[in-house]
Amino acid sequence: MVPADFNEEKAKEVDPSIEVLWNFLTTSLDYRTSALKMAQVDFEERKKKAEEEEQAFDEPDLTTLDDDFEGLAGSA
Repeated sequence: MVPADFNEEKAKEVDPSIEVLWNFLTTSLDYRTSALKMAQVDFEERKKKAEEEEQAFDEPDLTTLDDDFEGLAGSA
């Protein structure tokens, strides 16, 4: 919903409080994306280890736990 060319400078032009809000939102999104990527890497490592040890891997797919992982696949 935000124009693609909207950034910190343009937020500051609107109002200094919008700049603070923009920084908070972008930082929150970056943190969430990083947390999802870390969880995905951990999941893949557990899955690979189970395959190497020829054990059953019965953890549910990450997309069943949190639908945010669906969007992560396209951004990787």
